[in-house]
Amino acid sequence: MLDAYTAATLQAIFKLPAAGAGCKPEGDYQCKGFYTWDALVAAINSYNAKNAQAQFLDDVTVEKKAQTLLAFMANIWFETFHYTACKERLQAADYTCPASSLGVAGGCSGGRIGDYTSAKAKDVGFYATKCNGLDAPPKGCVDFWGKPVADPKNCWFGRGAMQLSWPGNYEAIRAKVGSVDLCSDPDAVCSDAKVAFETAIAFWTNNEQPWKASYSMLTSVTQVVMPADAATNADRVALYNEWLKAVGIGSVVTPTSMPAAKANSMRCGTSWADANSKCGTPCPQGTDAECGGAGSCFASLDATPCATVPTKPSTPSTPSLPAAATTAPVAASTPPFSPRTLDAAQRQLLTEKIVQLRKQAAELEATANQLEASIKPVLTGAQLLIALGIGE
Repeated sequence: MLDAYTAATLQAIFKLPAAGAGCKPEGDYQCKGFYTWDALVAAINSYNAKNAQAQFLDDVTVEKKAQTLLAFMANIWFETFHYTACKERLQAADYTCPASSLGVAGGCSGGRIGDYTSAKAKDVGFYATKCNGLDAPPKGCVDFWGKPVADPKNCWFGRGAMQLSWPGNYEAIRAKVGSVDLCSDPDAVCSDAKVAFETAIAFWTNNEQPWKASYSMLTSVTQVVMPADAATNADRVALYNEWLKAVGIGSVVTPTSMPAAKANSMRCGTSWADANSKCGTPCPQGTDAECGGAGSCFASLDATPCATVPTKPSTPSTPSLPAAATTAPVAASTPPFSPRTLDAAQRQLLTEKIVQLRKQAAELEATANQLEASIKPVLTGAQLLIALGIGE
């Protein structure tokens, strides 16, 4: 299927120019030559060469790899305002948008200068509030509009193909990128399109667990990329579906609204792994507001941490039969394993049985995945890149 597609075909699907036009995606507001096909290929190869334990496109089957690449790029199309921005188009502190006075189309993002500081990071749930111990980059920074930012503590705004923001997020990927010093000079993200793509790949692989648990485009938007402005969420899903059709994957169902969640499958935490490991505050509507400032809402979680065995209620006393009754009433049948009939030892035995059955179910799921992989073309991330014509 996908191995029949050429680099030119995918390049056309993603609407990426082949090579750069020498412009920079700030100051030059119509720049469409920064993000290129060649830069994307170079970023994937560079990232995977440096991160053997966290490869991009390491999905089990070619079809899953394709879905990942399409979801990644569909998000980037909107994150970069159609490949024309590397730095976030910030509002001023007074909520005015510089685009208006400059006569520039596209307006501003939902963020303001000063929104992404170390001081505010803890309040929104970040564990890491600095980048390599710094709350401000020593080299300072320049905003999208070409003006030096007066206070360097305000320099942690969105950059790169995934609009990386907050000092903790820069800290989380700096070792994975490595080619530039993100903490001392965050503007370096936008010095090279390869680096801009590579930071996006690093952010994606750090947060992709919910995507891999569901392969739902909406999940990739709300639980992996997590844009502050949800206005384009439905459009991202629509673009992803359009691209799926273009590469011949037509059976993937991608909802455009948050589906009803299974009990305890959506909980609050500081990261997906944190939320998945404990029975935290539930957020059934899928919004961070339900977390009350204590982290973010994450979906596709294991319900096991919240599994409980009902306590045995006190057994009600049996009422006396009326004196006039000649026969006792027929007792209602008791369902098996009724909590009313279990003592502590029986409850413990039942709990152990549940754990055993869950383990068996997980083993069966793993076997099913192996069988599925054996009947579909399976390629490594590097092999897929070669098959698509974008590897070395």
